[in-house]
Amino acid sequence: MSSSIVIIVVLLATISLPLSSADSSLNDEDSVVIRFYANFTQIVRPITKLNPSKYILDQSSTYECYRFNLTETEYSQISIDSLTVLDPNVTERIITYHSMPNFEQAGSRYFYRRDPKSNETIEIELLNPKDHLFREVQQPNRYFYLKSFDDLEYSTMPVMPYYNIKFYCNISIPLNSSFAPFLSYNDNSFQWTPRYTLDVLPTGSNKQIEIHAFADIRNNGSRPISFEVIEFVSEDIKLYKKPFEFSPNETPYTANISGIYLIEPNFPSSSILAPYSTQSIPFLQDDIIVNSFNYYSGDFLSVNSTGKLLNVFNIISNTSFIPNGRILINKGGKFIAQTNLPNIAIGETYTSVCGYNTDVSYRRKITIVEGDEDSSSMTYYVEYIFKNSAEDDARLNGNIPDLVIHDANLRGYFIVPSSNGQKTISYNVVVYKPKPSCK
Repeated sequence: MSSSIVIIVVLLATISLPLSSADSSLNDEDSVVIRFYANFTQIVRPITKLNPSKYILDQSSTYECYRFNLTETEYSQISIDSLTVLDPNVTERIITYHSMPNFEQAGSRYFYRRDPKSNETIEIELLNPKDHLFREVQQPNRYFYLKSFDDLEYSTMPVMPYYNIKFYCNISIPLNSSFAPFLSYNDNSFQWTPRYTLDVLPTGSNKQIEIHAFADIRNNGSRPISFEVIEFVSEDIKLYKKPFEFSPNETPYTANISGIYLIEPNFPSSSILAPYSTQSIPFLQDDIIVNSFNYYSGDFLSVNSTGKLLNVFNIISNTSFIPNGRILINKGGKFIAQTNLPNIAIGETYTSVCGYNTDVSYRRKITIVEGDEDSSSMTYYVEYIFKNSAEDDARLNGNIPDLVIHDANLRGYFIVPSSNGQKTISYNVVVYKPKPSCK
C-alpha cells in the first residue's frame, strides 16, 4: 500500500542576520535547526538567545518583547505566515517596514570636496533641501549653494531598507511546558536534492556493486552556515527519534514517533556552507544491494530480428528508505547512463532500465516447425544468438518475454562470454490463432 512521503533534512547550524544596534542581536553565533522539506526550509532557533526587553503594561501583567530585523532580500525569501514564536504566551506580532532614510532633508550632514582632485574634505550641513543651501559645520556662518547632491559623501553609513519584527509575550502566565520558546519561519534560501552514483563492476567480481548517495545542499542566500548536526527524515517508517537538543547538558530521551524514519550521516562537524554555494554530504551508509544484468524486451513476432540488450539494475535496501533523486551510472570509468530513482521503501526491489548496452547484441531467427494458414495453431522454433564484444562477460536475465507469454519456463541468469563470445538459446513456441467471433 502506497503512502505519501515527506523527506526532511535537519541541520544544526550557525547563522547570522544583520541587525541595527537598537535591536536584540542575532549576529551572535548560536545553534539553530534547519529542516529541509521538498519545497521550503524551516528555520528554528531558541528564542532565549534574543535577550528580550521587559516592560509592564499594568499592575498584573509583565511582557517580554522579542525583536529582530531582516533585510528586504531576506524578507522576500520568508513565508510571512510561517513567521512565529513557538510559545503559547505570545499575544501580538508586529512587522514594520523601514524604508531608505531621506538624507536630502534639513540637518543632514555630508563631506564635500571643494577641489575634486584633492583628498581634503569639509563637513557640511544641509539647511534648505529645495534650494540646496548648505553651511560649513566648523564655520557655521559660512553658507553656500550646490547645484546637486552629486559627489557628496555621507558622514554615516546609510541604512538600507529593512523589516523590524516584534513579538510580545505575557510572561506573567506560567507555561505548561518546560521547553524554552523557539522562533520559527520558513525560508526559501536553502535547498537540497538527493544524488546517487553507481559504479558497475565486471561480471563475476567478488565485490558488491555500491551506490554512493549524496545530499547536495545549496545556500542561495548571502549568509554562511556552520554545520554541527544533520539529519534526514522521511514519513514512512516507525522508529525511535531523539528531539532537537540545543544544550549539551540536557538529558536526551527517545520517543516512539509513528511514521518517521531518521538517517544521521557522518560529516565533518566544522563544515561551513558559504553563501551562494553547494556542499555534497554523503548519506545512506546502510547496505543497498544492486544486481546488474542485461535484458531483452519485446513481444513475440514471427519474423527474424536483431538488436541490442538493455542495461538493467535491481536495487533493494534492507534497512534504509531511499528518497527519489538523479542517479549517474559508470562502468570502468566510462559514463554509461543517467536516470531518476523514485522513492524506494525498505525491502522494495526497484528495477531501473538505463538504455542500451552497445557491446551486447542479439540475433533472433524464427523457423516454422508445424502448421499453416488453415491450422488452429502454429509451432515455431526460436533461436537467440547473443554476442558480447566487451572485455568482460555479460550477465543476461533468463526471463525472456517470448517464454513468459507462452508459458515456457527459463528462469535465472546466464552468461555470455567476453571478447566476441556467443551464447545460443533455443526453444519451441506454440501460437494459437484466435477463434473467429460469431455475429
